[in-house]
Amino acid sequence: MLSPIFLFGLDLEAGQVRFGDRVSWIWRSNALTNLVVVAIIAIAIFLIIGASRREYWRSAARQIAGRRIAMVSLAFLSVYLLIGLLDSIGWRDVSRDVNGKLVRNEAGQLVYKPQSFSVLARLCTPLR
Repeated sequence: MLSPIFLFGLDLEAGQVRFGDRVSWIWRSNALTNLVVVAIIAIAIFLIIGASRREYWRSAARQIAGRRIAMVSLAFLSVYLLIGLLDSIGWRDVSRDVNGKLVRNEAGQLVYKPQSFSVLARLCTPLR
């Protein structure tokens, strides 16, 4: 059975997930590190947009685009960064019992599985 991503899931029965469950995933499902990664990406995009408005950086980008080896290197670097990002964003799934119901502890909080998987690990599930 597919576990819901960040509790905004696809297969949740009515009344099984409360508002507190949706908020608590930030601390209990490794989502805080995901928010840091997203903030770093947003800052990088902001800096790239700012640099693209300056003629000095546009000229440097044109020089790089004109060289084949530089573009091949940029492609390898981009793939490397993409794999790093996919491996940096991950979460732990919610535990389910044999009937497929969400498991809760004595305090009524959802119980998460002990191991978290990144987006890259989830994409490579057949290889695991």
